[in-house]
Amino acid sequence: MKKLLIGVVVVALLTVFLSIPTHTAQAGNLDLNAICQSQGMTLVLLFNNVFGWACRDTSGTDHGMDLESYCQSRYGSQFHATYLNPDKPNSWGCFPIQSKMPIK
Repeated sequence: MKKLLIGVVVVALLTVFLSIPTHTAQAGNLDLNAICQSQGMTLVLLFNNVFGWACRDTSGTDHGMDLESYCQSRYGSQFHATYLNPDKPNSWGCFPIQSKMPIK
């Protein structure tokens, strides 16, 4: 009986250990240009980092983008927007929520 219990515990631990993701799966890059164009605006980079993007309307006014909504409408409600490197403007991506990475 003791060996059976140990065997069950080992199998349970292996099941949990093997189900932990070893990498972050990215669904896709955010097409920032397409987001702006869909609203009749132009994509502009105001600052050379991930927070430097804006959509500029025809009057020259800059607007923010709802990247979270874009990811969820494109890939489903289980995805969110995040960046991989704050110093690289093009490092935005859509990731599954369970793989949310800490933002530095």
